[in-house]
Amino acid sequence: MKLFKMLIDGVAIESKAGKVAVIKNPANQEPVATVSLGGREDAALALGAAKRAFSGWAKTDPEERGALLHRAAGLVRERSEEIALLLTMEQGKPLRYARREVVGSAEALDLYAEEGKRNFGEVVPQSSSRSRSMVIRQPLGVAAVISPWNYPVDLLAWKLAPALAAGCTVVAKPSSKAPLAATEFVMAVTEAGLPPGVMNLVHGTGGEVESCMYRAFSNMGQICISVNRIYVHDSVAEEFADALVKKTKGLKIGDGLYPEVDLGPMFSEAQRKKTEDHIADALDKGATVLCGGRRPEGDEFCRGFFFLPTVLDRMDPSMRMMREETFGPVAPMMSFSANEEALRLANDSRYGLAAYVFTEDMTTAFWFAERLEAGSVGINLNNVIVPQAPFGGWKESGLGRERSRAALYEYMEEKHIRIGLEEGI
Repeated sequence: MKLFKMLIDGVAIESKAGKVAVIKNPANQEPVATVSLGGREDAALALGAAKRAFSGWAKTDPEERGALLHRAAGLVRERSEEIALLLTMEQGKPLRYARREVVGSAEALDLYAEEGKRNFGEVVPQSSSRSRSMVIRQPLGVAAVISPWNYPVDLLAWKLAPALAAGCTVVAKPSSKAPLAATEFVMAVTEAGLPPGVMNLVHGTGGEVESCMYRAFSNMGQICISVNRIYVHDSVAEEFADALVKKTKGLKIGDGLYPEVDLGPMFSEAQRKKTEDHIADALDKGATVLCGGRRPEGDEFCRGFFFLPTVLDRMDPSMRMMREETFGPVAPMMSFSANEEALRLANDSRYGLAAYVFTEDMTTAFWFAERLEAGSVGINLNNVIVPQAPFGGWKESGLGRERSRAALYEYMEEKHIRIGLEEGI
């Protein structure tokens, strides 16, 4: 069984403590590979390597950094099938979606290869004729990139790429639960010709390493912009529910390696149990199950963390599912009679990453879009993410922005320089 190592100062190494973890396929619990688990000593070594490499990388011409990132994107595309296969086997998502994720990670490298060349400064207007001011941006230093298990390659790439383009060095720590595809991605990026120490990778089980570093069914609902609450106008609620149930029942569940599968297993038993607990809470408080709501039957499902895609109706704001992120394949519905009521319900949340509005009336669409408390709003579509637009949340849905030029600036500091002139101009 292959052992996935860490990357420190340009060398693939095993952890100092010699610890390893077995990564299993959530569809059948069969071992996929082992991964070397690092600790504080390994993280410190990675940080030290990144610090030593920073000065040289920050001074590297943006054109040269861009050329290396383009080369890295090419290597990722060449190895995309291998990386996607690992992603499906360790995380569970259908292979066609894993392929999209890997291709998207290459696009991130290409985008920031060019954005890094456009780190434009600013000239600040002055009231005095005897001075001029300008603002420049310089790389922060070492970027610690910690990514989760639900999109382990995508969410790593869209942090790593702008950091490298900005002139920062990186220590990446992918999820210890799904580290394989992310490791292969990092190795491909490094092999493009990055100097030793510019890109480092450590594995670990959480606090030990990190303390030192300091849409409804898509991805089985395990996505930060999934649809957690659906509000439908009374006039179309019944028709909408019937159509949603029909579509949901047509989805095929199974091992993500099979091309006909729409939904793979959930990532872990803990995620499945949380989904079941949220459904039970909703049913106790008056909700009804229109479809799903249980584990599928059959021998092919007995070893994996499978769960039927579920549609719930008659929801109300007191239910846990309407207050917390379920992170499971559930579409909870609640009807409304006035737009103001729908807006109040939608904004009654600690979170505000993404919201979606579906209507034929563009005036109504923009009325909602400008008032919804979310970082991104989709109108008549279910995907708000594009590489050229900033992505991030309001309220407790995170700080800062990813994607677009905004992400590049997250890894840079602004510096104001004022110049005195002997004679006025």
